Amino acid sequence: MSSEVRSVPESAAGSKKQSLAAMLTNARSRITDGPRPRQDRDNVPLSYSQNTLWFVDQLQPGRRPTTSRSRSGSTAS
Repeated sequence: MSSEVRSVPESAAGSKKQSLAAMLTNARSRITDGPRPRQDRDNVPLSYSQNTLWFVDQLQPGRRPTTSRSRSGSTAS
């Protein structure tokens, strides 16, 4: 067995580097900087929870919705 190390011709290595650099540049151009503000801020849809609160307020105007939890097995004082 020969322990000869093969070297890649510099022209092939250079073209691979250029190809990789072009691929990275293209990938970076497609990355966004995160969420962008909406253009139409006056017409934003409500979330499910907001819609539910609005509906309850329409049924009982001015009444503040509350949550209640019951524990099974507890005694009322």
